[in-house]
Amino acid sequence: MPSDNLIGTWAGNLRGSKTSLHLRTNHQVIFEADAATVSSNGYAWNRMEGNGDPLWEVWGTYEHHLVRSGTGWKVDGFGFRATHERGNPWVKMTPGQ
Repeated sequence: MPSDNLIGTWAGNLRGSKTSLHLRTNHQVIFEADAATVSSNGYAWNRMEGNGDPLWEVWGTYEHHLVRSGTGWKVDGFGFRATHERGNPWVKMTPGQ
């Protein structure tokens, strides 16, 4: 997904009446010349009143790929693999108002 689409999706979903917390930990970095891979563990929750249980949580792993340019390191791709989630999927999928 192009970065502008991803940012637009996040901006549309994480606003107004929805609150969220996103954490990453245990970063491991592997360098390969002018590229690097950063792996980490992630946890996030979203909370929004209005349709039953107001909480949705997810755990998983991130992998970010970076490249070195003349102006420094830039992220050129990343992925998140969910390993567990619980709570109300309505909270995850419904934009805040």
